[in-house]
Amino acid sequence: MIEDGSDLSIKASVDPDLRAAEYVLGSLDAWDRAEVARQATTDARMADRIRVWERWLAPLLDAIPPVVPRSNLHAALLKALFERSE
Repeated sequence: MIEDGSDLSIKASVDPDLRAAEYVLGSLDAWDRAEVARQATTDARMADRIRVWERWLAPLLDAIPPVVPRSNLHAALLKALFERSE
């Protein structure tokens, strides 16, 4: 078992194409995302998988309307971060 309670052998057996897709979609947690990013720097096959998923999913970006953040978002984020650090 690893720190988060999951079994490393299960993570190791996950389909690499699925991991690449999750990476591109942004659905991995921070630890897994960093792990896949590291892997892509040393494993050309993983880097290729990521590029393929980026190409396949890129057309979906056109279907998402742009969103303009609230004008006070930056200030609200800074306030929340400050309050959290206290």
